[in-house]
Amino acid sequence: MRVFATIVKGSLEMSHSEGVYSHKITVPLDERGLAALGRFCAEHKITSCMCSSSIDFPEEDGAPEGFDAHEFLDSALKFAL
Repeated sequence: MRVFATIVKGSLEMSHSEGVYSHKITVPLDERGLAALGRFCAEHKITSCMCSSSIDFPEEDGAPEGFDAHEFLDSALKFAL
């Protein structure tokens, strides 16, 4: 399974593919988005992911100043465990 996360226009986008199947979710960077991302990770049994550089520098891609994308992803992935 290949899982990739990135910040796009102030939202977090996660996609995963396995064989010929692929799924993608785009969520806002708030509590509702965190809950939706957590459910997506649980549903697809995602426990880790690769990240684009936008996760390291989220403000450059529209995230609010001081937003910690690593913490956001970690929280969503813990929900899936």
